[in-house]
Amino acid sequence: MIHGAKNWNDESIRYDQGNNIIEQFLHDQKNLGDCTFQFESCNVEATACAVEAVGAKWIIDKPYFMGYGDLMFDFLNSPKVYNDLPYKSTTHPQNEIIDNLAYVADVFSDGGAKVHLIDNVKHIDIHIKEFLTNASAVVLSYKTVYGTGHYITIVAFDNDTKEFICYDPWKGNKHCLNNGIKERYPASFFIERARPRLLEIWKD
Repeated sequence: MIHGAKNWNDESIRYDQGNNIIEQFLHDQKNLGDCTFQFESCNVEATACAVEAVGAKWIIDKPYFMGYGDLMFDFLNSPKVYNDLPYKSTTHPQNEIIDNLAYVADVFSDGGAKVHLIDNVKHIDIHIKEFLTNASAVVLSYKTVYGTGHYITIVAFDNDTKEFICYDPWKGNKHCLNNGIKERYPASFFIERARPRLLEIWKD
């Protein structure tokens, strides 16, 4: 038996960070030798996926050439929005802050969003299961084998296999076995790697 967000089984909810505007730009600059990094949008792409996973509706229009991850990235890093953000980072892009992801999900959709701080990461799976039982989706960041943080969307829990079902915006991630689509992880994966912060998104 599987329980989770309303649209957990709809593969079209997955957002691919490899084809959004900021990643294309960073990829091109990296190839030109003008920067040394890319992969800056897993956070907004995972958040957009969660909004669609729970069946929330977008209430902000977007240009046809952008995805909602693109638009969220631009919004959170706009100087005009800076003073309204719940957390203003002076060292990181604003989209990397989980409190800001909750804020943009609230502004952009008719769903609800809340950040939960977990006292003991060894029990993080219990909290995730609770949210999924209520048909919420969960966005979290975990430490990868690359030594960096990465955001994904957890959309369901399989009670038979005891695995969490997730969408990963980075299909080339070494942790992925299915190109980011309905990836499965045991509780131990998140207990060992997840940061103790969960973004719960639900349909109001």
